[in-house]
Amino acid sequence: MQAVEKIGLVVANEDSPNTNYFLFTLNSEKVKKGNYVVVGLENKKIVGQIIEIYWTNRYFKSHEIIADLSSTGGIENFPTEAWSYGLAKVKIVGLINGEKFERCFFPPKCGEHVFLASVVDLKKVLNLPQKGIYLGKILHHDIELRLELSKLIGKHLAILAMSGAGKSYFCSVLLEELLELKKEDGRIATIVFDSHQDYTFFKNSQYSNLVEVIDGKSLKLNYFNLGVNKIAAMLDLGSRSRFLLYKLFRYIKQKKKKEGCPTPTFEELFEMIKKDEVNKKTKAALLEALASLKGFKFISNKDNFPKASYPAPGKILIFDLSSIDSLEQKQLIVHYFLAKFFNARKKNKIPPSLVIIEEAHNFCPEKEKASAALSRDIINTIAREGRKFFFCLCLISQRPVHLSTTALSQCTSNVILRITNPNDLDHIAKSSESIDSDSIKFIPGLEVGNALLLGDFSRFPIFLEVRKRKSQEQKISKTIEQEAKEFEEKQNQLEQELNLYL
Repeated sequence: MQAVEKIGLVVANEDSPNTNYFLFTLNSEKVKKGNYVVVGLENKKIVGQIIEIYWTNRYFKSHEIIADLSSTGGIENFPTEAWSYGLAKVKIVGLINGEKFERCFFPPKCGEHVFLASVVDLKKVLNLPQKGIYLGKILHHDIELRLELSKLIGKHLAILAMSGAGKSYFCSVLLEELLELKKEDGRIATIVFDSHQDYTFFKNSQYSNLVEVIDGKSLKLNYFNLGVNKIAAMLDLGSRSRFLLYKLFRYIKQKKKKEGCPTPTFEELFEMIKKDEVNKKTKAALLEALASLKGFKFISNKDNFPKASYPAPGKILIFDLSSIDSLEQKQLIVHYFLAKFFNARKKNKIPPSLVIIEEAHNFCPEKEKASAALSRDIINTIAREGRKFFFCLCLISQRPVHLSTTALSQCTSNVILRITNPNDLDHIAKSSESIDSDSIKFIPGLEVGNALLLGDFSRFPIFLEVRKRKSQEQKISKTIEQEAKEFEEKQNQLEQELNLYL
């Protein structure tokens, strides 16, 4: 779109034009909410974004006259259509001064022409890089959006939206871009905790040789590596039981260090507790608690995760948690491997990494007690400290109001798709410093596949039309009627097959 196309004139109302907003009359049907516009065609151009469009008509402001004429049928004799006109409200984002983009300290004058922003103008305003990961096009403008990876994920990323708005689709696009990075680009490792098999299809795509999927049910976790604090929170241990467990773990650690002994089995641990010279009630309480821990089949004295599967440059490691029903077990797996990989990254044993956590509000809840939020501490720790070690988070959630404020506030980059819940919108507004009230108003009206992007990669919010996925077309979900019909057809078929044998 070229900036020579006139779309309206700046007009006045009670408090505008001012240095923040101005209104203009519409004379083009091409104008859409979210469009960027400019005022002035010389070296200095005021740039703004349309944040609202509405119609007005002085005739219909007189309610009493309309009521009288409507009752007598006289309304048809008035040229009301000729008195209607459109108005657009524009938020000023800055000033193009030659080749520079600056703050705007003076508003446009009434009567000045308004133009759609050109590609050249927008590139100056957005200051987008020529190279970078390709996510889609700027909404309503034919401009590719490419972002520097470090600016998008370097200080953590949150992808927020209601169910069905396109969170996983956007994340799939991001994963494709990561998989297509070349060695000279600087490849990172990617770790995905997938709760609903949203990303396992990558294993059957053109990227299959770069993807490993781990079935969560096949994992074994070494109880010693969980640590005293996590086991104590999980079993809700009292202070005396916790101290006894801490003493035992310290002894085991020293023995492992000196003699290279393996982690004791549960039976061996129980014998160590029984032999300890401590209050019988304390021993009994700890043994009873640990007996319930023994009941978790995935907790053992050995870790079965192979070193060959550790995060590697340019590859994706997906933990498929869809077959696990217990949220507690899922949280333990997330905690266990986040702690393992974060420690490995701090020691430079694995490459810079991005960790993607689907349904993040289940793994890092805001208000749950510690025993119901076993992975929250490590996620909050990585949110605070991970950027120093290039260990980055991507938190995906459909209920940001239930997501830890500590973790969300550390996500400098935000990708927000459609959200309508006012509590979630309010939580986002309070947790993100880069979002303003005008941008919040856009979010409920976003269409599926459109997103609001905020972060260090841009001076102000960007509206994105997400590109199509390369690895797999979006699945068309069934309606409840279709599923019900198929269910009955299968049941009838089974009954007919059974009747043949009766």
